[in-house]
Amino acid sequence: MSAWENASKIAHPLLPEKFQAQVRKDIPEIYLPNAYTWGAEVDNQIAGFIALMGNEIGTIFLQPEHQRKKIGKLMMDKAQELHSDLEVEVFEKNSIGRNFDSQY
Repeated sequence: MSAWENASKIAHPLLPEKFQAQVRKDIPEIYLPNAYTWGAEVDNQIAGFIALMGNEIGTIFLQPEHQRKKIGKLMMDKAQELHSDLEVEVFEKNSIGRNFDSQY
């Protein structure tokens, strides 16, 4: 959850706290149990995670200190190995998510 919390502060600064509180609750209770999820580990610490629901990327988050180090790309490459035709939705104001290809 800390990867989501820390990355979300940067990626989604304009989302209302009420919405974020609901997502904070829904991730472990709804999303993760219903998705194929795996994490990236650096120095025995979780650097981030990605969750797939079929061919849809439900979420991908990295701790800020691990962004722009190709870890996200490695997770996306693995997701594409599993499902060649991936789908993803990104909030319009999430510049990190919108520029993912060029940054990671």
